[in-house]
Amino acid sequence: MVAAVLAACVDRPVTVGQPPAAETVRGEQTAALTAGSFAAPAHAVRYDIAAPPPLPRFRLASLTPPDAAPLPPMADRIVVHKMDRRLELMRDGQPIRTYRVDLGWQTLGHKQHEGDGRTPEGVYQIEGRNDRSGFHRALKISYPNAEDRARARARGLSPGGLIMIHGQPNNPRSWERAQKKRDWTEGCIAVRNAEIEEIWAMVADGTEIEIRP
Repeated sequence: MVAAVLAACVDRPVTVGQPPAAETVRGEQTAALTAGSFAAPAHAVRYDIAAPPPLPRFRLASLTPPDAAPLPPMADRIVVHKMDRRLELMRDGQPIRTYRVDLGWQTLGHKQHEGDGRTPEGVYQIEGRNDRSGFHRALKISYPNAEDRARARARGLSPGGLIMIHGQPNNPRSWERAQKKRDWTEGCIAVRNAEIEEIWAMVADGTEIEIRP
């Protein structure tokens, strides 16, 4: 019996049909929807996909705001012109920044002693800095030098000290008084707060400062 069945299979081989080929459409999406029953013929519905519009081109925005341009190189010297009320940051003999300044309330002449209200004249150095003084940042000038001490000592006086390049007073009342008159310091060199921020960043300790009449 088994032999007869096998013989029948050999005599009448079964033909296996190939599955229908899948339709491939480039650039289009094809979907087959069936109506009624699965026995009913399928209707192919094609949905055309439009190509996306090209992306707009944007100019790259600068990461540096317009009012915060990079600072020039570090200053190698400072020059103060007392009569012109002008401070210059120098580099290779050329000014790279210039600021208007206020000086001591007694503007004429070199500082002689403590309390005379004069701003020193001569060549000194920036010998330190203080970001917690009574003013908005302060760079200390190396006054008095040996000559200043000897001159004051010969008169039996103290030469004074704590001569700074600094910003505006932190105390509101002192700030109001400073806005009402020119040359309001005790002998220091005063600039605006935004300006002392620049000077602070561009002047290293040890930089030479020349204060001219």
